[in-house]
Amino acid sequence: MELTGDGKIDLNDFARFAEYWRLTGCGDYGGADYTGEGDVDVADLEVFSGVWLESDYGVCEGAELSGDGKVGAEDLGVFVENWLSGR
Repeated sequence: MELTGDGKIDLNDFARFAEYWRLTGCGDYGGADYTGEGDVDVADLEVFSGVWLESDYGVCEGAELSGDGKVGAEDLGVFVENWLSGR
């Protein structure tokens, strides 16, 4: 899941993932084809979201924002709603 080599899954990895978004038939996509079906799509985003902001050590670093007990797409939604708002 970690695409940049820094040991965390963060905005740098999301940027790398976004580079390959919706591409098909062009190699390993920098590791962004998590499902192995040959393209980078919503299924891969679901896998990526499931580990969003986790580190090598399994620490979620305060990323569980939605209150459901896991770090996933819901937390990304909360993060985006509050992006740069100071909250």
